[in-house]
Amino acid sequence: MRRFLLCVMVVLAMGVFSGAGAATFNVSTEEKFQDALTQAQGNGEDDVINVQDNMNITSTLTYSGEQGHTLTINGNGHSLDGGNSVQIMNISTTGLSDDTGSDITIRDLTFQNGNNPSGSGGGVVAITNNANITLEGCTFKDNSAAHGGGISVTTISNGSVTLTDNTFTGNNATNEGGGAIVVTVVGNATLTNNTFTGNNAASDAGGGLWLQTYAGTVTLTGNIFSGNNAADNGGGTYVFAEFVPQYGYATFTLTNNTFSGNSAAGNG
Repeated sequence: MRRFLLCVMVVLAMGVFSGAGAATFNVSTEEKFQDALTQAQGNGEDDVINVQDNMNITSTLTYSGEQGHTLTINGNGHSLDGGNSVQIMNISTTGLSDDTGSDITIRDLTFQNGNNPSGSGGGVVAITNNANITLEGCTFKDNSAAHGGGISVTTISNGSVTLTDNTFTGNNATNEGGGAIVVTVVGNATLTNNTFTGNNAASDAGGGLWLQTYAGTVTLTGNIFSGNNAADNGGGTYVFAEFVPQYGYATFTLTNNTFSGNSAAGNG
């Protein structure tokens, strides 16, 4: 009887652990990284990927989300290098029937030398409907794309975007958003303590940042825009709302941001 009870306790303990709904992957190669992303799309758990080494990326890392489950990528100070030949990471949860709760968080990871010459986001493109996107403490360096040299982040419906303590430097877009593009519809866009320096929008607006919303709340606090260039408007940043009657009006709050040494052929 004692042995039986012990076995039952072990089984129950294992069930509680499994029921916690979290899986952790430790990756040190491109192949293992992609395998972890693929497994995370269908394992029914909230997933954490820990990057344990610098990697050269030869084929874009892709993730299409899992309904109701989150993905967190911890870079641990490591870098992903696209070798100026590939987009580094492509995330899209829009194929899910409902991506509410399928939130994406990327922390402490460097994306460098990514390239997407005919599309968006040389370093990262991330697009959701209702899922939230968070980038914390990441660096986007020397990436290039047609739109959004470093990153392009879009939420199509109610999803929000949060960028905190990230650095965008030396990125280039042939069109708009040299450092980054951020677009929301009614979701919030919150940028805090990010640095945009030496980015370029070669033929359009937003040398450091292009930020667009329809009826979201946009809050920029303590960001630095320095030495960015736009061929059109907004050398440092181009922030605007496009009014659509069914969505209503947007709200903008800019506090304690620094703009220095930016240039634009148009306004700003």
